[in-house]
Amino acid sequence: MSLRVTCPHCETELTISDDLAAEGRILCPECDHIFAMARSASNPARRASRAARVAPPEVEEHGKPTQRGGMCSTIGCLLLLIFMCAGGFGVCNQIKKKALEEIALGDTLYADGKKAEAVVKYKSGFSHATDAQKPEIIKRVADFEASSGNYTEARRWVEMGLSGGVEIAYESQPARDILSRIQRERAEAEAKKKEAEDRKKAERAEREKDRKEEAANRKRYGDSSDATTAAHTFVKRQLLFPEEAKFGILGRTSMQNPDNSWTVSGDVSSKNAFGVKVKFQFFTTVMRAENGDWREVGATVVTE
Repeated sequence: MSLRVTCPHCETELTISDDLAAEGRILCPECDHIFAMARSASNPARRASRAARVAPPEVEEHGKPTQRGGMCSTIGCLLLLIFMCAGGFGVCNQIKKKALEEIALGDTLYADGKKAEAVVKYKSGFSHATDAQKPEIIKRVADFEASSGNYTEARRWVEMGLSGGVEIAYESQPARDILSRIQRERAEAEAKKKEAEDRKKAERAEREKDRKEEAANRKRYGDSSDATTAAHTFVKRQLLFPEEAKFGILGRTSMQNPDNSWTVSGDVSSKNAFGVKVKFQFFTTVMRAENGDWREVGATVVTE
């Protein structure tokens, strides 16, 4: 049996089955409006025979999606995360508990003289040992390994104690010998490191000293560029047409002497006495005075 209802939103007449009517909430296929089912008379002006659909459970009235599903999903994820964290914490506690049990068993075996078996237990649980337990475990393992001739393994445990800053009085002479050797090696390495650092520090200080002396020397006696400029001034005084002088770059030299004077040589193009432009070679020594002025040291030589 079928029923007829009218959508209150678009007034479209819909034909629905008893099964759909029993759901109580109808989704109009014409305008997607959701309404509660009610019997209605036929409307001649807007008669339309369309199959109605039941509104999906996750859709509220006016077509707005509910937050129920998303909220449930979030809560589920949160609960799962809490469960995983709790499980992981529980596993860690179990591992630590097992390790401490191994150490306790190692103590029992060691007291019974079963040192080899005790060392196996100590090594198994050492990563979870307390700070108070570690020194004694390291001592017992290192003493046993050193006395058994396992120097590499004994050294590893002795170094573990030194790296942890733990002072341990080893009972066996082999373990004490290993400790002394490691301490000596570390002292030598530290001494070499300090020596290298001191050497680098001294080298930096020497470079800084040289740099300051060079700066002071340059300020007092000038540099190559200053000396060349001063030399050109004195060379021009020897030319008949100094205003036309053009100094060459190639072949030009400037060298500071032990007395801090500068010897400069090179070539210059200018007119000679006949008005012909020729190239002259020059050689001069100049020095900067304390007041900053430059003077010639000997004669300036200019030859054609």
